Amino acid sequence: MSEQKHTQEPWFQENTRLFGGDGFQVTDDMAISAAYFRGELGRDHWATTKDAYIERDEEEVEANAKRIVQCVNTCAGVTEAELASIQWHGGVKGMMARAVENAIEEEKVKQQRDELLAALKALAPDVAQPGWPSYDKAIALIAKVESK
Repeated sequence: MSEQKHTQEPWFQENTRLFGGDGFQVTDDMAISAAYFRGELGRDHWATTKDAYIERDEEEVEANAKRIVQCVNTCAGVTEAELASIQWHGGVKGMMARAVENAIEEEKVKQQRDELLAALKALAPDVAQPGWPSYDKAIALIAKVESK
């Protein structure tokens, strides 16, 4: 069972209007503005009167609509909890930066493993003889690491 409560993707844009995957308009600009002003969206409005507004030119409104559609479609299948987690971790750029950092750290660990493995291979014959428990353990460890 899906927990999705928003309009199904993919969304699309025509000029400044947004449409859902069902082909129907997603937003009613006036209703959203009025709800925002009345505090129904969980935020206070900066304005002190209902007549206060900010005028945006057509190009900005269309660019905003396009960005909203891109974000919604990019997040298709992502739950609200997952979106909140992404936001908490610094947004998509923050998550990407962490992924790069993790990949670099993983590469360093692999390099250290390879260096330790090479050292163990070089030392094993010098410090133990075949049949000795320490030698057998070293050979088993080498085989285990090399099999991964």
